[in-house]
Amino acid sequence: MVMVVLVVALVQLHSVAGAEAAAAAGKTYTVAWNYPFQQNFYTHWNQGTSYVVGDRLRFLYNNKFHNVVRVNEEEFLACKASAVPHTDGDTVFHLNHPGRQFYICTHFGHCAAGMKLEVIVNEA
Repeated sequence: MVMVVLVVALVQLHSVAGAEAAAAAGKTYTVAWNYPFQQNFYTHWNQGTSYVVGDRLRFLYNNKFHNVVRVNEEEFLACKASAVPHTDGDTVFHLNHPGRQFYICTHFGHCAAGMKLEVIVNEA
């Protein structure tokens, strides 16, 4: 009887650990990061998406023409970045804290034309 209870307890512990690991893994959202044909393209693309801590944003882009950098709100609004942009063409950002997060392309005029993305990350 003790062995059966121990096995059941281990199975339950494994199930809880597996569920926690799955939640921690989160989802990956792929952003086709291109020069937008309309000013609010990424705002519309993003509508209805609910991000949680543990998710990831994967930006795919042609690094000859684009880059991506996470910025603060002030930089987002001004289309300027103090950090060095990523230029590998396949950049993943981990959404590791709740709140608003901002991303822009710093190539001349791209951000001003709408190549910018704001996401709201919720607690998991």
